Amino acid sequence: MIGCGVEIAGRRAICVALGVKDGHIVDLTGRRRPIEIGDDENPAEVSRFRQTVQALLEAWQPDRIG
Repeated sequence: MIGCGVEIAGRRAICVALGVKDGHIVDLTGRRRPIEIGDDENPAEVSRFRQTVQALLEAWQPDRIG
């Protein structure tokens, strides 16, 4: 099972993924930095932000998102 947590604070999001392997919790996040959105009024920036978050979720394929 893979669980993903997303914290949105202001203009940035922090995404973390944890999984279970051999009965132990494993951090699947890697060396990712917060995802930032420069101008939330700019449709291109909002689209880039959404695409980045979506790509992470597709790569991790979490069973649960919180």
